[in-house]
Amino acid sequence: ARPVADHMPLQEVGPEEVGVPYHGDVLPLGCAPSFAPPDTVKVLTAVRDFAPFQEWVWRMEQTDKYLISGFKVQAVDWFGSSIGWVRLQVEAINQQGDVLPTLMLMRGPAISILPVVQCEGADFVLLTAVPRPSVGQALLELPTGLFDEDAVFAGRAADLL
Repeated sequence: ARPVADHMPLQEVGPEEVGVPYHGDVLPLGCAPSFAPPDTVKVLTAVRDFAPFQEWVWRMEQTDKYLISGFKVQAVDWFGSSIGWVRLQVEAINQQGDVLPTLMLMRGPAISILPVVQCEGADFVLLTAVPRPSVGQALLELPTGLFDEDAVFAGRAADLL
């Protein structure tokens, strides 16, 4: 059963797309016109199998507030052979039939460290200065980062510190 009234017809899965199971149907996962990887089906299959994408689809199946009818991948950033980031356009409507402009940026597992240093009886949090060209300066932040291809916590945490 579909979660919202049939305001949007299901789309067929084409030859340069892969199917995503959703509420007993199969939705198309394709590429946006601006994104044309050399091995489209292989890339789309990796996106479909990307754990954050699967978890998001599962959460969407748990609600009856939205209807998803398809997905368009706009970009994929790889860390070795693993996906690091995926940018997706999602075709969705709400219960009132309003089309929702939905652009998502999904990433793989990440960590953040809260280092506390004691000095002369006071606690201080260690921050890192991270260059952020989008705001024209470095910002003070907790040490954070995405896991590497092997998803080794101790190794990545040590690199951050």
